[in-house]
Amino acid sequence: MIERLSQGPASVHGLTEPFELSQQMISKHIAVLVRARIVVKTKRGRESVCTLRPEAIKSISDWAFRYRRFWEESFDKLDEVVKQMKKEELDMAQEAVHESERMVITRVVDAPRELVWKAWTDPKYVMQWWGPKDFTAPVCQMDFRVGGKSLLCMKAPDGQEFWNAVEYHEIVLHEKIVSLMYFSDSTGNKVGAAELGIEHEALDGAYDVTLFEDLGNGQTKLTLIGNEPMESAKESGQLEGWNQILDKVAVVVAELAHAD
Repeated sequence: MIERLSQGPASVHGLTEPFELSQQMISKHIAVLVRARIVVKTKRGRESVCTLRPEAIKSISDWAFRYRRFWEESFDKLDEVVKQMKKEELDMAQEAVHESERMVITRVVDAPRELVWKAWTDPKYVMQWWGPKDFTAPVCQMDFRVGGKSLLCMKAPDGQEFWNAVEYHEIVLHEKIVSLMYFSDSTGNKVGAAELGIEHEALDGAYDVTLFEDLGNGQTKLTLIGNEPMESAKESGQLEGWNQILDKVAVVVAELAHAD
């Protein structure tokens, strides 16, 4: 109707013709436009003629522009939210896949959680268990804090040395450690596993997670979640090596418990 009136004045009868509405219904619409001061209705003989007020059109245009911009901006924001939600869903799905693939080792230790934590985080005790069976740990420099870094060396029975660096990303006292361990040189610079002739397949974006669960009755469940697939850990010997390390951890914790 407004589009028709924008072309010039029209009678009520003329406004009724294009629509499948009764003249009475059209008159009600016109009455609304008149009350809104968008249309002026005048008498020309027997006919009522409607004329669009130009200044009203500008007001409508300004109003429509504001709301159009509002909704366009709102839909842009909604689009960003939807994209972010899809990304988070994809990340969660990938993380779930990673979790199902990752090397996970659990061990129940007959000692309170505080003692197990102490054995795992105090360099004096870490030196006693770092490395698989028959390996020693001549160097253990630990800066155990979020943002800190540790440098460790394990020495094989044949004298060959293997260095690792560990970066700490999250620490929850007596509960959880989230870290990133990688092969390094003797100064802590990262070295690729292939350069050392070691098979190691790390999962992108995955951290090492160590969990300490108090089972009560003086027992602690120690869970190690590695940053490599379980199948790769089995084939490379990493799984066997970590099981041997946890055997040594249990011995160190038992000696601590006995000393207490």
